[in-house]
Amino acid sequence: MATIKFLYRSSKDEACLTLRLSYTIKGTTKRAESSTTILVGKKYWDKELFSNAKNQAQQHKQDKIKGDIDSLKSKVWKVFYETPITDINQSWLKNIVENHYFPKKEIKYPDNILEYFDIFIAEKKALGKAKNTIENLTSAKNHLQVYEKTLKAPILIKDVGADFKMRYKVFCEDAHKYSFGTIMNDLAIIKSVCIHAKDNEVETHKKLKKRIDFEPEVNPEDVDKVYLSFSDLEKITNLSSKKIGNELDAAKDWLILSCYLGQRVSDFLKLTEKAIRFEEGERVVELIQKKTKKKIAIPVLPEIAEILDKRNGEFPPYMAYHRYNDNIKLVCKKAKLNELVYTGKVEDGRKVIKNYKKWEVVTSHIGRISFATNHYGDWPTPFIMNVTGHSKEKTFLSYIGKDGKDMALDILRFIKKKK
Repeated sequence: MATIKFLYRSSKDEACLTLRLSYTIKGTTKRAESSTTILVGKKYWDKELFSNAKNQAQQHKQDKIKGDIDSLKSKVWKVFYETPITDINQSWLKNIVENHYFPKKEIKYPDNILEYFDIFIAEKKALGKAKNTIENLTSAKNHLQVYEKTLKAPILIKDVGADFKMRYKVFCEDAHKYSFGTIMNDLAIIKSVCIHAKDNEVETHKKLKKRIDFEPEVNPEDVDKVYLSFSDLEKITNLSSKKIGNELDAAKDWLILSCYLGQRVSDFLKLTEKAIRFEEGERVVELIQKKTKKKIAIPVLPEIAEILDKRNGEFPPYMAYHRYNDNIKLVCKKAKLNELVYTGKVEDGRKVIKNYKKWEVVTSHIGRISFATNHYGDWPTPFIMNVTGHSKEKTFLSYIGKDGKDMALDILRFIKKKK
């Protein structure tokens, strides 16, 4: 048995009524209460609401309040009888009452993937995702938009499966000469959009939950992982500051720092002496990664200390990103990093894969990958991942171009060291 009562629970002369639901579970009486928006005076509630109205105005006021009470009561009873008794509690009642006064609007999500992309991107912006992330999402949407125009029909989310993947890849490779990495990045983003739509109960491809249609493939372009070895870094370090000038010297120092800090350019180029802390008498660099929002602490290695000491405890002066990217190529050219590497470089808006001199393909990202690659096998992998901010070991190993065989060899080398 269950009952609903409305109570005046305030000591004030005027207040909102409280709804009390009493119900029984296995012979035990339970109660749940929630405030309402039905505002009445204490005297009116006690003596006038349920008495005979003396005039039309009083009758109208009584009808209004009684109507509000009956409407809310009907709502609670309706949901009460649709809900398992074990799920009913105070929180449940408050949600029912809140929904009665402020009903949630049912959102109609589009089944067209390009229209859903807008929702996905808007949500990521609202969550404060990094500018590069938003640009990648927008780029994938633009590529998909070009593809859809050739179909002359909208692409439905439910049709995004293995067949879609095959056709999209052929289009990207043949019609636009997109690189393998760009195509795989687009497909990974499209998969995320579809999964997001599925979470919002939009019809998706029947095999999407298995995620087999979007698994990464082996890259047919067997490109080199470009990084600066310790030997390369020694050549860069040995460049004369006087001969290369102040600006290139600052770029040189930032480049060396990046290879021992292991951070993204958006994080390390803005470092100042305020980022340096002392822990147990040792210097560490502390920062919060812009992309992941993780707090990172990096030990000041001898190579970092040498540059800080050279600059009286300060980091090199700030350098604009594009300026830094251009300058480190010049630094590496002067250091004669002429080793040929087979990799990709953007030329006239397209990534061209061929042999380049290493200095030609040096970019701001090389510091982070150099840090990870150079220390892999010497430092415990979790230590390196803690600095770079990687969360998954699989992602980290892929990042530096390592696989299971490399891991096995490293384990053997570690065992030999222990002996």
